Amino acid sequence: MPLDDLVGVIKTLRQRINTHRKFLEANETRTRMALIDPLLDILGWDPSNPSSVRPELAISGTRIDYALQDGEGNSIVFIEAKELGEPLEAHTGEMVLNANMAGVEYAGLTNGNRWEFYDVFTAKPLAERQILSISLEEDDPAHSALQLLWLWRPNLHAGATDSPPVHAKEPLVHYQKRANLKPEDWTPIEKINADDNPPVSIMFPGGQTYQTGKTWKSLLVKAVTLLLENSCITPADLPIYNTEDRGQGTLRLLQDLPPGTEGTRRRRWTEIQGHWLHTDLTAADVCRHTTYLVKQFGGGQTLYVRGRDNPSRVNNGGPNPVVPPNERTPIEGWTPIENFKVNPGDPSPGYIRYSDGQAYPIDKTWKSLLVKAVTLLLDNSRITPEDLPIYTEGKGLLLCETFPPVSEYIRRTRWTEIQGYWLMTGLSSADICRHITYLVKQFGGGQTLYICDRQPPTDVMRT
Repeated sequence: MPLDDLVGVIKTLRQRINTHRKFLEANETRTRMALIDPLLDILGWDPSNPSSVRPELAISGTRIDYALQDGEGNSIVFIEAKELGEPLEAHTGEMVLNANMAGVEYAGLTNGNRWEFYDVFTAKPLAERQILSISLEEDDPAHSALQLLWLWRPNLHAGATDSPPVHAKEPLVHYQKRANLKPEDWTPIEKINADDNPPVSIMFPGGQTYQTGKTWKSLLVKAVTLLLENSCITPADLPIYNTEDRGQGTLRLLQDLPPGTEGTRRRRWTEIQGHWLHTDLTAADVCRHTTYLVKQFGGGQTLYVRGRDNPSRVNNGGPNPVVPPNERTPIEGWTPIENFKVNPGDPSPGYIRYSDGQAYPIDKTWKSLLVKAVTLLLDNSRITPEDLPIYTEGKGLLLCETFPPVSEYIRRTRWTEIQGYWLMTGLSSADICRHITYLVKQFGGGQTLYICDRQPPTDVMRT
């Protein structure tokens, strides 16, 4: 393709925009036929040839206006088309996400005049992943032609084989296909239900996926870590407050100085790369604050999260594999612990069981009920060292891996050692039921703990 030919087409399109602006602004189809198709064609992408361009390609419930092909049936660029004059900014995140889900390296948007393209998988703010941005009307035709050489088909074909496509200014990262991701498996963080189990993976629209752990706290920690690693949050931004939520000065989310006393730091803050993140939050607070941080510092991106892949089927080798909640049925004579009504002086239940049907005897004390429930969570690696220390919903220390900072007498009368960890057991019967419910909800993988007084059948008994 002679460069003069490309410059000539650009000049023709500029004149077409000026002459037929109102007509083209009224309809996306008109814009595509009059402005977008001719430019793709001169760059080697024949819109009438399915081996070159797949128009209206259906993927996961949406349609891609133009899917540029590598000649072997693989898409290498997705392009979203809009009518002339339509702002592109509102559609960028969605287009990049669609390309990410399909494993396509590059995503573009155009309204016939403006053309923008992005590197989908580079872990940087969206603005820093922009490959080119031109305006046929405003930019010099020769300048536009040089920039559009990136989109020239032989150039992008080089990126699909063994060398990166050449940019008019600088080379890009090497093309590599990513595994397809199903959009239905991912949810924007602002739309998730904080009453569900914590998600185990997060993804920015243009980046890799990351494992987050098993707690809501770990979700916030991972999101902030990624923002720091990619310099989206810098020391100049600190301290950070969620001004949308509670107003300036009421709750610091992230700061660069150690907060408060040693006890306060251990209970309420987590150190990340020399900064201090407030992590003593409810699940709803974690979702809200993470959404705010990504909105403010993520370059216009949305954070997507994914739950466990059949979490209830996971068995880490312990004696108690769990059963999904939707496969549980009411068990005659057994009461979910969260529904158990306890009054001062009531005797403890004699047996507990998880959803797998195995029952376990209790030593007729409330303390032994808590100890047995936590022991089973530890046996099945539901609670691991990375989860410690664990605090109650009322912010009291419940389980830790070192001697609690109390006297020997209090340690002997109010704490119990389990597998090298220390569990707070000097509690009322109501507190024990509440704390067990909390632990099972947080770490039980969707299980419910049932309790009863009567002797279960011998075929479901375990000791």
